[in-house]
Order: sequence, then C-alpha cells, then structure tokens
Amino acid sequence: IALMKDQVDSLTRRGIPATCINSAMPASEQTERLDYLARGDYRIVYISPERLRSVPFLQALRSRTVSLLAVDEAHCISEWGHDFRPDYLHIAQARKELAKSSAATVAQDSILRHNAPLTAALTATATPQVQSDILRLLGLGDAARIVTGFNRPNLNLLVRYTSGIPAKLRALNELLSPRSANWQFAPQDGATIVYTGTRRDAEEAAEFAREVVRIPAEFYHAGLPAEERTRIQNDFISGKVNVIAATNAFGMGIDRADVRQVIHYSLPGSLEAYYQEAGRAGRDGLPAKVVLLYDPQDRALQEFFIQQSELAGDDLRAIHNAIQDGSQVWTTLDSLSQVTGMHPVQLKVGLAALERAGALEHLGDEGLRMLFRKGAWNPKEIEKAAANSKEHVRHRQKQLDGIVAYAESNACRRKIILNYFGDVGEAEAADCCDNCRSAEAGPGSRGNVDQMTQGERAALVILDCIRRVHIKVGREKLAQILHGSKAQDILKFQHDKNVYYGRLEAVKQSDIEALIGQLIEMGHIKVIGGEYPVLSLTPRGENAIKQKESIALDLPKSLGATELRRAKAKLEA
Repeated sequence: IALMKDQVDSLTRRGIPATCINSAMPASEQTERLDYLARGDYRIVYISPERLRSVPFLQALRSRTVSLLAVDEAHCISEWGHDFRPDYLHIAQARKELAKSSAATVAQDSILRHNAPLTAALTATATPQVQSDILRLLGLGDAARIVTGFNRPNLNLLVRYTSGIPAKLRALNELLSPRSANWQFAPQDGATIVYTGTRRDAEEAAEFAREVVRIPAEFYHAGLPAEERTRIQNDFISGKVNVIAATNAFGMGIDRADVRQVIHYSLPGSLEAYYQEAGRAGRDGLPAKVVLLYDPQDRALQEFFIQQSELAGDDLRAIHNAIQDGSQVWTTLDSLSQVTGMHPVQLKVGLAALERAGALEHLGDEGLRMLFRKGAWNPKEIEKAAANSKEHVRHRQKQLDGIVAYAESNACRRKIILNYFGDVGEAEAADCCDNCRSAEAGPGSRGNVDQMTQGERAALVILDCIRRVHIKVGREKLAQILHGSKAQDILKFQHDKNVYYGRLEAVKQSDIEALIGQLIEMGHIKVIGGEYPVLSLTPRGENAIKQKESIALDLPKSLGATELRRAKAKLEA
C-alpha cells in the first residue's frame, strides 16, 4: 500500500492521471474510484493481486481497454521463489477475462496476443527455474525473457565473520559509528537498514544503536500496530529516521535513494531474499555497502523456519477446522496459533496450501486481519498438498545451502550471485567484494620475520597452523594444538605432528582462543560449517602468509616475563 501511494503521488505530480485501489480505503472511496476507472479518468491503476478477484473491479475494468498489464515482484507467483504469494496465481485467469472483454472491441489489434493485454512480468530476484514458472503460470507462452541488471556495480559486497553475539555487536558498532574512517561516506550521510532474523533481534539492534552507538534508530516488524508501521515507514522515506533495524517485513514499498548500507545481522534464508534486500542500497547510483554478519550458528534459525514449514494432512485439517464456516470470515495468525498450537510460519504455509487445494479462498487483508471463505475438503488435493510440502522443504534447504556457500566462499561474491540468477554479464565493479579486494591487494606492511614483535609472529603462526592442519578444526581445537595439549582427540588425529604443535605453550589456551578471535574480527580467519563450525583462511589470511604480513595482535596481559621469554623462544624457533 505504501508503494502504491508513493507511485501515485509521484505520477500525479507529473500530471499523469493515476490512482490506487486497496483494502485500507473506505468502501465509499473504493466505489468512487471504480466509477472514475469505468469512465476512463485514469491512465494507470495500481492494485494488489487479490483485487483481480473482485467482481466490481473486473466489471469496471472490462468497460475499458487495458493496454498493459504490469506484474511487479513476479517471483511471488512461483512456489520455488523466496516469497510465494498464492494471490498471484489468479493473475492468469484475470488476464484471460480481460482478453474476452477485449475481443469485441479490439479484436483487430494484432499487437495483443489472443486479445490479452500486453504483459510485463518484472522481478529483481528470479532464478532460471522461477523465470520459467513465471512464464507458465501467467500463461505467457514463449514470451521474450530478458535477464539483465543483476550486477549492481556500485554495491560493495562484504561478509564479516562474527562468531557469537558480542562479535556481531562490535561489528555493528563499527559499521554504524559516525566515527568510522574506513569508508568514503559516514553513516550519517545516508540511511542504513539492519535486517534481522527475529522481531526480538530487531528491537535489540535498534536499542544497541541508540544506547551504545548513540545514534537515533527505530525498529520495525510485523508485530507493530499498522499505524506505527506506517509512521516509521514515512519517517524513513522522508529522512526523519536514518537507521532502521527490521525483519524482512520492512522494504516492500520503500523507495529511498540514499541508503548507504544494508546490513544483514542474521543469515537470510536464500540468496534471493538476501539480494532483494541488498538491492535497497545505493539506488542513487553512489557507492553503498552490503554487509552480511556471518555466524554459522545462524543457520539453525533458518533450519527451524524450514522445519516449521513442513505440513502433514493432519496439520492442514487442524488449520481448516480452526477457520469458522461462513461466506466471509476474518481471522489472524495469532488467533489461529492459539487454536491450533502451530507456529505462525506453519500457519502461513498451511493457509497457502489450503488455498491451492481449493479448501480455502483468501479474499484480502486488513492490517493483521485476513479475510477467508471456507471451501470444501478434498482428500486427494490435500494429500497432494502434503506431498508438495515435503518437496518444498527440500527446495528451501537447497536455497539455504546456497546462501551459506556464498558466505563461506573465497570466490568473487558478485560472480556467485550473477551465476545463481543466470546472468551471463560481466561481474564488473570498481569495489567488488571483500574477497576480490584481498585477492587484488598488494603486500601490506610486509614484514621481516626477524624484526617482528611477538604478537606479529603469533599471528602468522596461527594462520599458518590453520593452513597446515590436515583435518579442519574449530577454535578450541586449534588453541589446543598451538598450546601443545595431550588431549585424546589431539593425539588420535595426530595433530601433535603439526609443525606448530605446542608453539604457543607459554600462552593459556583461553588466551590463544582470544588471539584467534582477534584474527577473525580482522578478517583473516573465517568460521564456517554447520553444527560443528571450523576455522578456515580468508583470501586476506592467505595473502598475509604469502607476504609475511605484519599483523599487530594484542598479546594477553597475563603473560609474565618468564612466559614472554618462553613464547619468544618458541616463536623464533
């Protein structure tokens, strides 16, 4: 609705007669606009897909010739997209209805295929599979398929490896701080959107920005009252608010040109979702940063959402029973959750499945309320829906694997994205990504090992130990190897044969882990993997070894003179 209003206001200022019709309007105003539409007073009309099921709207539309049907966010029509919306499935039927009404008046117009309006389906995030779905489900046949524009050369794609909440918050503090000196734009020069995986994280990230970074910030999620969400959106678009922490409920209809940073505080569920949200940065064409704060443990939240989306026939029956009989029934996710005991994610998936099975008809929304008409229970269709649910879970797992691979890769991040979306264009950008920057960088502060401090030597020892371990290990295990632990696992897997085994024996194991943490936050080491995360070198870490780079680590203050001498002797060995 916000996007419709914004677009209509912009067109009206340019003297183009346009309007929007949505469920938030009083019935009298909707009727008035339908009369104007039938009379031919508008050139452009904005609606949501469910409006195409409204008999009064279709009647008003049939009295005019529709020359163009533009479908925005067309990926929503595909079950394999990242934001499936069943209402989009009704567009094809409405298109056929428009063709029937056009046949009597413009049958001679050869521009229109089968008298249906010229149709453009637009999306910023569609894989080849989703593109094919769009053509099929809209009934577009062999329509021209144009894939371009996935490369946004002004976006600098970055992944920061942040193992644990404290590391995430330190990174967030750095990225939001007005004192940040490593970027040509200060955060206050434009807007920042921080995307989180949960409502609680959105609230806490906004509070952190206000209380610790000392900058104004708001949070936004679907749990806020409609009036509050509208206020925050308007304040952000107008520039009154420059920092927002939000769930993925924020963004649709937000068109602000000077977003300088999009920060993903949590791992998104797919590359499609990630890149759509990333695309809200730098719309003015000026440089902008897209930063993913990656912790392998974040995967668990997305896997929870995926598990919650799998539904059996009994689950669908419970949702169907929870909706009262009647021609028009209002309900909310919260009330359905109370009756069924299901998570809202399960309910959203279940409602969509019931609609596809013909057991439910979604008539529209008003704020958090949803309007349904209950249909007949068809066991065969329900069985098919349950089987489809399992397939959908497998697909979402594959999508999650894709975003994890992106986060953990040492390859060009831009190329990964373009390949994923089937864009064969060049991955060109002045400031491409963190991996390319590290690969292209010449030697930094090249060090003479003999002249290095103990901290600089320790940094290279840790990095080279990671490179040389024959089985990847996590932070604790690496610290054990460097400390010279006699633990059973260390000896069993022959880590005691590593050239750096015991090289930091004078340093407490917990302090070695802290040194590893410093290198992670500096971007030399990344934490990757699933249930049991392991350490790996980033391109920057690999370069540091090759160039014998001087990396200043803060040695633990607990090291006394004797320990320092022992550490120095070991490091010089």
